[in-house]
Amino acid sequence: MLLERQDIGPNTIDIRHNQTPLLLASMGRREGIVKSLFAREDINPNIVDTRCGRAPPGCATVRGVQE
Repeated sequence: MLLERQDIGPNTIDIRHNQTPLLLASMGRREGIVKSLFAREDINPNIVDTRCGRAPPGCATVRGVQE
């Protein structure tokens, strides 16, 4: 439901963890959420996590999220 809202930015970095929703979903192996985020036209999959130095696709690969 949150992904359908226009006032929610899918590229906004969480101030607590310094991660985007896509990164959190990738790391949490949430395949459905990852796919929903990639379905958006305004998603930026290249924002790098400042803690691990990986972008979401790299984290998904490491964590085993498959399309």
